[in-house]
Amino acid sequence: MSTRRWFLSIVTLGLFSVLSRPALAGPQVGDANLRETLVFGLKPRLPEENAFIDLVLLRVDQKVLPLDLVISTFRWAQGRKPYPMPFFQRALVVRAAKLGINLS
Repeated sequence: MSTRRWFLSIVTLGLFSVLSRPALAGPQVGDANLRETLVFGLKPRLPEENAFIDLVLLRVDQKVLPLDLVISTFRWAQGRKPYPMPFFQRALVVRAAKLGINLS
């Protein structure tokens, strides 16, 4: 396979994967897409961790907690292994507190 064909096939595959991927938060802020994304990406193991996700969703729905703050913290925490949930929770509580929002 020539270098040009190989390059075009890689670019096409990459473009297809980007266009076929759903948006992170979905069309509505409080719908199941955001919850599913957080649960799947953060891997909560304890009932308290699931309750925190519910609180985050509630605060986003109430427009108290900015969605972009949640998403940026989520993306940062995803790089933390093996379970990103504790990192997400601590970081979001600290970042929200700087904005005067109590999540604890």
